[in-house]
Parts: sequence; structure tokens; C-alpha cells
Amino acid sequence: MKATGCTNLIIAGVTNDVCTVFPTLTALANGHQVQVVADAGGSPAKIADDIAIRRMDKAGATITSTNQLRVSNAHPTPHTPPQHFSRPGGRNTVRYFQHR
Repeated sequence: MKATGCTNLIIAGVTNDVCTVFPTLTALANGHQVQVVADAGGSPAKIADDIAIRRMDKAGATITSTNQLRVSNAHPTPHTPPQHFSRPGGRNTVRYFQHR
């Protein structure tokens, strides 16, 4: 990732308590900004999932959901206003995600 200059990561895994938590903590320790898609994976026990998500949140990761991540593509930067879903750009965003 250093070679590409990438500093922002989106991480999801099969299980949050193993597949997601350790890469997230490592990336944060290496100075990356991390968004964790918490509902993309799950753990065998709810308490394990809760602890993993809390641990990543406390370490500085942004915890998000699949739908929040999808809709954030409607306005990819903080400086561009969100697309209203009744306007052409917003309708295109809705159509895009309906077919995924």
C-alpha cells in the first residue's frame, strides 16, 4: 500500500472477531484511516462480534454498514453535496445499487 500512497482502507471479513479486527488494528497502527463494514461479516457469538466492533471503534476505525458505504458513493467527498434521490444523479445511484 505504501507504493500506491493509499491511506484510506475499507475492511470487511467473514468474521469480525478474527478476519476483520486484526487487519484493522494493524492498519490503524500503521497510520491508515479505516472504515469497517461491520454488517458484512459476523462472529459465531454475538458477544465476540460486539467486543471486536468495540475494539476497532476504540482504536480509531470508523464503523459503518453496507448501506451507509453504498450511499456514501452518492457524494464521494465532504465537499460535494449529496445527490438528492429524486434528481437524475440520485436516481442513477439508486439504480446502480438495485442491480448489485
